[in-house]
Amino acid sequence: MNNTWSPTRIKALRAFLGLTQGGMAARLQVAQSTLASWEVGSRRPNRWLQDKLLELEQQDKPESKGKE
Repeated sequence: MNNTWSPTRIKALRAFLGLTQGGMAARLQVAQSTLASWEVGSRRPNRWLQDKLLELEQQDKPESKGKE
C-alpha cells in the first residue's frame, strides 16, 4: 500500500467517506483549516496523522466491512 498522502488522495478519501472537511477533521481530531491546508497542498499531515488517514482508508473500504 502506498503511504504517500497527496492532496488528491486526501480529497478522494474524504469524498469516498461522504464527509465534509469539518466532518473528516473531527474524525481525525484536527482543525478543519488543517485538513483544508492538506487538500490544497500547503501543508502535509505528520506521521501520526498519516497513520490515522490510513486507518480510516482501510476500515472503511467496502471489502473490509463484514469481515470482523
